[in-house]
Amino acid sequence: MRPERDVEKSFATAPQDDGANLLPKPGEKTSLLLPNSPAKPGAPEPFFDTHLLYQHPKTTSRPEVGASTVAAQEARDAKKTPDEPGKDGAACEPVSKPPPDKDMTIDGATRRKVIDSLAKDLKEHYIFPERADEAINAIRKLESSGSYDRLTGAKDFSKQLSGDLQLAADDKHLQVRYREKLDDPNKRGPSPEDLAARIKLQDCSNSGFHATVLPGNIGYLKIDGFFDTKPGSDPKTAAMVKEAIAKEFAKVANTDALLIDNRENGGGDPHTVLQTLNHILKPGTTVNTIQWREGSERRVEEFKTSNPEDGISFGSDKPIYVLTSQKTFSGGEEFSYDLQKLGRAKIVGEHTGGGANPGDGFTLQPHFDAFIPTGTSINPYSHSNWERKGVQPDVRVPSSRALDVARRMALHDLINHSTGTKRQEFLQLLNER
Repeated sequence: MRPERDVEKSFATAPQDDGANLLPKPGEKTSLLLPNSPAKPGAPEPFFDTHLLYQHPKTTSRPEVGASTVAAQEARDAKKTPDEPGKDGAACEPVSKPPPDKDMTIDGATRRKVIDSLAKDLKEHYIFPERADEAINAIRKLESSGSYDRLTGAKDFSKQLSGDLQLAADDKHLQVRYREKLDDPNKRGPSPEDLAARIKLQDCSNSGFHATVLPGNIGYLKIDGFFDTKPGSDPKTAAMVKEAIAKEFAKVANTDALLIDNRENGGGDPHTVLQTLNHILKPGTTVNTIQWREGSERRVEEFKTSNPEDGISFGSDKPIYVLTSQKTFSGGEEFSYDLQKLGRAKIVGEHTGGGANPGDGFTLQPHFDAFIPTGTSINPYSHSNWERKGVQPDVRVPSSRALDVARRMALHDLINHSTGTKRQEFLQLLNER
């Protein structure tokens, strides 16, 4: 019998809304709580490989400076592509995606070895042993029926095997990958070339963190992913992440409300999720637990906030709005879910991708590896997670409208909590939108 994964029976979701009903009338205070409605089923696959975050294809230049951050994001929402200046106004040299792997012809013996290794690793490491057995049996049946016999290309085989595996185990994180340069099955960790590329990308993308201050003293923080800071990470790249988080939070620490744009956040390291949450939650707050499989044993890792190492904090009481899309996945979902279950933020946008099971890479054979979830997130407040169903927004709008709606909501909240000239200033800004 499969472990229970649907403890929660309902989620606070809201109907499609363009933000117009959030506009307050002069002198009026209204609630931001909207009525419940059913969530839309189904979400597309994540738009990039969340387990190789340093190869993020969306990030090719330094973040914009100042208010142009939001202008550029709004232009992207409108399907435009403005230039993105670097730190000093100069363009950062683009970080190109590596050339695609050259396909390789494979025979039945190779396919059999890959499937045998995959079955062994699933049985030994997959967080849900019962589902591992189900997935292995399903793959073996497909193999016996000759479903893979026609797949003589390594790329087609790995793609088909991945799809069958995800369907059999009902887990979007499971993946089999072909890699042209993965010729040493005993090799662990990134090569010097991979590490150099990661450093270059983190330098160009500011490790995925971009912040600015909008009119009305509203902060805007865009997070494209969570590069590694976990114990054992490369010290240089981990330090770059922490420096970027501190630098960007310093820009918005004294704002009155914060918009966090998670719409292109494909995930990453849960330790970096925690590093980020340290800046917006009270110290000592348990935000998540991960149950890890270690052989026949289970280990529970608790993620609890502490004072930020850099001493910079937005505070634990000012309003926060998190923007999501169907591309938001894995660690990007955890960040959103943690804040929602704590009642710390309103989620604005679309339901997310639905991947809650972190894991690790395992080499199967030369040129083939697999990502296998070795853990599962268990939120301490919902006693569940966002696996398969995604994070459900509090205010459901198309992702292209989420930024504008969240800004209106923030202004609405500031109007409700201000008087006199300040209130009039916020009302004027709202009417200008």
